[in-house]
Amino acid sequence: MTTELYAQVKELVTERRHEWVQANFKIIDKGSRLIPLQFNPVQSLYWERRTLRDRILKPRQAGMSTIALADILSECMLRPGLNCLY
Repeated sequence: MTTELYAQVKELVTERRHEWVQANFKIIDKGSRLIPLQFNPVQSLYWERRTLRDRILKPRQAGMSTIALADILSECMLRPGLNCLY
C-alpha cells in the first residue's frame, strides 16, 4: 500500500467513516424496501460520542443494533490488516 493510499484509508477510517457507512450500507425498512442507511438522531448522537468501552441501554426500535453492526462491519472492512470473524 502506498503512503498516499494509506493516508486516504486512515482518514476514511478515523474521520469520515460515518459518511462511508451512510453511502455504502443499505437496510430493509418496515415496508420491506431496500433503502440507504441514513442515521436517525439517536444513531447520530451515539456515533459522535461513542468510545471503545460503551455500554448501551437501548430502547426498542431506536436503531441501535443497526448502528452497532454498521460500526463493527465498517471497521472490519476499512481497517487494513484487521482480521475479523463472523
